[in-house]
Amino acid sequence: METIKKIDIHAHATRHPQLIPANPANNQPLLGAEKLLKMYDELNIEKGVLLPMIAPEAQWVIMTSEDCKLIADDNPERFIWFCAIDPRMGNNTDSADLTYLAEHYKKLGAKGMGELSAQLFTDDSKMDNLFACLESLEMPLTIHIAPHFDGCYGIVDDLGLPR
Repeated sequence: METIKKIDIHAHATRHPQLIPANPANNQPLLGAEKLLKMYDELNIEKGVLLPMIAPEAQWVIMTSEDCKLIADDNPERFIWFCAIDPRMGNNTDSADLTYLAEHYKKLGAKGMGELSAQLFTDDSKMDNLFACLESLEMPLTIHIAPHFDGCYGIVDDLGLPR
């Protein structure tokens, strides 16, 4: 009987684990690709989707789109990558040309965008601008939702997701 392979749709890895401090909340280090792939082999995970981390509201380190691309390039049979775009990028307005940035990453091989974790309300006009940009490029999006501002990270909505 053949074992079903799995896909990890939400992975983080760094190119330089020795330079990254452990997370003070749980004292866990950020994994490098080698350790992540070892874990994948043990868990029968065939592929992972690498997601950057650019949430200064809640992260101690920044993990860039470029890092994810380079890790995926080193392990193309095991990783695909998403890019990171914060809706406040550019000129922090709802008319910033985020399509320019998304197109750039898509041309480099990004398969989507995420994880979106900017501390803005879901229905903020900057979010609408980003959503329209990604829709125009047919890029999927991974979202982290937060219940409130401060003390957590993610886009914010109210109970029941009315926004």
